[in-house]
Amino acid sequence: MAREYPPRLCPGRGHRRRPHRDRAGRTAARASARLRAAWDAYWRRVRAIEDALDPLPWDPAPRHGDHTGASLAIRAALYVDCGRVPLLPTGEDRALVAAALAQGGRLAHPQDVFTYVSPRRDGRAEGGMALAMHDLFDLAARGERPSAPGYEHWRERAAWRRDLRAQEGGQALIAKAEPLLSPMPHDMLLEVTP
Repeated sequence: MAREYPPRLCPGRGHRRRPHRDRAGRTAARASARLRAAWDAYWRRVRAIEDALDPLPWDPAPRHGDHTGASLAIRAALYVDCGRVPLLPTGEDRALVAAALAQGGRLAHPQDVFTYVSPRRDGRAEGGMALAMHDLFDLAARGERPSAPGYEHWRERAAWRRDLRAQEGGQALIAKAEPLLSPMPHDMLLEVTP
């Protein structure tokens, strides 16, 4: 399928910068890299479920699924129409994406668009990316496996989106209704390779 270029809303995949580290730091980095690989494999499978049940012509496979922070690119008219970046202490990036989708924006995730992110644990926003990276590093240091929603939950969600998208104004309906759904349970442990 042809991708709409330029898409109306295009985030880049976040790649972590690799700072210099001592031996302990390298060991921790390898452990966190294994967790990142497990998450990447998980999200590839989730994207495959979505692509099978609710394929979007403007966001074809292969694609990443990130749409946060500094990686966002948005057309100026859509940016103005959705009210610009909301003044929130955290989650303003996700709120901007939701507002853009509610205005009819089309979110695309091309794999050749990416940004580099700092692996810092001290962040600007409470509950932001720095906290997520801190949690990843701590989980890796403890040698624990992360949990995530099982794939059956993603199948149900993709079918729900597909059915809603078939209605008049379905894309906007999804953007407004999905945040009101109950969070999916994290009932599956990710497979982490040693």
